[in-house]
Formats: sequence, structure tokens, C-alpha cells
Amino acid sequence: MLEHNSWSLLTMFDSYKDIFNQRGLSYHQAMMTYPLARAEEFNQVLKLAKIKDDNVICDVPSGGCYLSNFIPRCAKLISIETSEKFIECSQKKDHNIALVCENISHIPLLSESIDRVISLAALHHVDDKFGFYQEAYRLLAQGGICCLADVRKGSKVADFLNIFVDRYNSMGHQGAFWDKNTANQLETVGFQVLVHQAISFDWQFDS
Repeated sequence: MLEHNSWSLLTMFDSYKDIFNQRGLSYHQAMMTYPLARAEEFNQVLKLAKIKDDNVICDVPSGGCYLSNFIPRCAKLISIETSEKFIECSQKKDHNIALVCENISHIPLLSESIDRVISLAALHHVDDKFGFYQEAYRLLAQGGICCLADVRKGSKVADFLNIFVDRYNSMGHQGAFWDKNTANQLETVGFQVLVHQAISFDWQFDS
């Protein structure tokens, strides 16, 4: 499990789905304008995920399927998203299958069918994190890895998002970030936590 500092925005809407059905297009446009700005962030997660040839990877919530730009083409990616707007924006690729589901605690995939579950900078938008942890555990095959990365409660990034962005963004921001109980919840589900650390990185923009 990776705990890191990430720059993401949250709105005043009730759910992840509502949030990104409202603002998924503008988020996607920013990602397409600067497609490599978050490269270090994505690559840090993939390094911990230890992806092997022919692995089946589940990216959830996947946004506009941005992880597909960084994974090896020999791997199969299944992008799970609850926002129809994000799926509409996503780019079709041969090694990526995009699926829409109502709730990431109930993903329409077979048990033990996934080698890697990855969730990057999105779970602070999700209320039922424990339900997702249970679902990720169900999906993983023996020896599978769940690699999660998000903002840490009490960090400078968390304060920036929930104070500065919340005040000056017209859509607000109140993220439910990771805290000291996150690792305990994962272990309660059945996971063995192998890595639990804060990793710093920069977003790189063309100047």
C-alpha cells in the first residue's frame, strides 16, 4: 500500500459519481493538455505494484483511463469507473477495457480474476472505503497485489485541498483522506500490508 501526496479536487456533491459527472470533462481536458505532468505519480504506483507480463490489472476508480498510458502493453487493463462522463472521455486502447459500474463496492468481475488492483488519488472521494477494500480482496487472485495511493490526513496537501481549494474553488473540496486506521481496515479485510509509507513527488509541466 502506498500513501502519498497527490493533487486532486473534490466538489460539494454527494458521491464520486456525482462529482465527476459534473466536472469530469474539465478534469479530462487538463489531463490531455498535460498528459505527462503526473508521470512520476503514476510510475511510483506501478513500481510498487510489480506488474508482470500478462498480468490482469484493475484500475479503480479509473477516471479517464489515464493509467493505460503507463502500464506495459503486455498487461491487460480493466478500468472501472462510476462516472459516465469519464468513460465517455476515455481513450480506447487494445489493452484496456473500460467498464461502468454503479458502486465500486460491487464490481461486476469474477472472484480471484485479477492480479493487481490499483487505486490512485481517488479514494478520498469515496465514502465506503471499507466496502471497496473488501471488493478488492475478493477480486484478487492468490499472490495478487492491491496498490493504493492517496493523500494522507493532516498533510500539507490535505490542508491545501480541504482549506484553500475548498474556499476558493466554486465547487468546494472536502476530502476524506487516509488516517492511522487505514492500514488496520485493510488488515481486517485480510490483506497483509507490505508497504505503508509517504512518498513525495512533483508534477512536471512544460515551461
